[in-house]
Amino acid sequence: MYLFVLTTGMLVTVIAMAVLFASQINGRMVAQNNDSIEAQALAQSALEFGLNAIAGDSNWRNDYPANMPVGPTFLGRGTIGFSIVDDAGGILADPNDSVRVYGIGKVNNACRVYSVHCSVSSSPLTCLQAVEASAGGGNFGTSTTFTGSGTLSSNGTISGTLNAFNALNLQAGLGILSLLSSGTGTRNGLLLPTLTFPDSTHVFDYYKAAGTNLSIGSLPVLSNVSQLWYRVLGPNFNTMGGGSSANGIYILDCKGGNVSIKNCRIVGTLVLLNAGPSCAVQGSNYFQTGANGFPVLMVQGNFSIGTSTTALADTSSTGYAGVSSINYNQTLPYLNVTDSTYTTTYPSRFEGLVYVSGNVTIPNLASPTITGALIVGGSLTASSGAAFNYNSAFLASPPPGFTSNSAIAPAGGTWQWEAAQ
Repeated sequence: MYLFVLTTGMLVTVIAMAVLFASQINGRMVAQNNDSIEAQALAQSALEFGLNAIAGDSNWRNDYPANMPVGPTFLGRGTIGFSIVDDAGGILADPNDSVRVYGIGKVNNACRVYSVHCSVSSSPLTCLQAVEASAGGGNFGTSTTFTGSGTLSSNGTISGTLNAFNALNLQAGLGILSLLSSGTGTRNGLLLPTLTFPDSTHVFDYYKAAGTNLSIGSLPVLSNVSQLWYRVLGPNFNTMGGGSSANGIYILDCKGGNVSIKNCRIVGTLVLLNAGPSCAVQGSNYFQTGANGFPVLMVQGNFSIGTSTTALADTSSTGYAGVSSINYNQTLPYLNVTDSTYTTTYPSRFEGLVYVSGNVTIPNLASPTITGALIVGGSLTASSGAAFNYNSAFLASPPPGFTSNSAIAPAGGTWQWEAAQ
């Protein structure tokens, strides 16, 4: 009888413990389910939070690095955060790329992720409507001759005396003061809308991220001027030394010093950062737009454009100690041809978009040719004539940095749950 009572008591205890254990498991399952449900709600809130943050930040592409979570921020019993991924797998700074925004909600060990595809809505900067546009004034000197097609435009005043503008149009937000000047183009200098220009701080961001750095210390120096002379830069090709860029984007940090560019062929984009006060391009040079349609030259600071119309030419004897001979198309084709001779000549001109964040000077005896557009963040002062020939390709397909602040909008039917990371 005692054994029966003991056995029965143990059985009751085991059953009670089992019931308690099952209750604990059920409680944990309920708690985990509640965590998951709350994490799901937080993920949705996180995505809305991210979209609102982007909408309120005109520089969001640079402020929020791609694939880097923002947060976590505490909300309720958990946290929220978001991240942005470039849909094209490229650099988030490219204003033409759509993105996917991810909202992340966490409660204890529960994590849910909700995302949406966002399309881009942007427009080209209006400065690209002109063959030459300056945010400041335009002073075209005295007795200078300008040829070509398109509009010379300024948000300030356009001034000059006895200039020949031929078929070029003039447009100035604060008036045209060009005395006794001739030309058959239009003149418009009253109540004009202000042209929009690149953000001089961030217009270089994409190119710095995508380009290959060149070393200012590798250049010969004469009278405190670094000499970028007799060089070829292009996609996967760099005679300056160091690495090459597959997309033809090369970055040269001048570190506040002066750089002289002379007798060079550039296919792609050359970016000069922290340019000294006397940085200049001189002699014969051939700048060509690469396949990506990006600018051929970008300068952070002031710049002098002192090129001539004399053809750039291969030579077996440069007379320059830094580079004894140069064949500009030995590896980089010109008109689809490469050769090992020294007989090829190339036009001396800028075929593409040139951007300078500061002031631009065209010095005496220079005669630059720009077939594309010259965009000046400061003022343009021309003591010599030039040939400007407008190319609307950059207005039709603006490169990174040359669109208005790109807005994004969630695309219908693209909201979806993602696997938690």
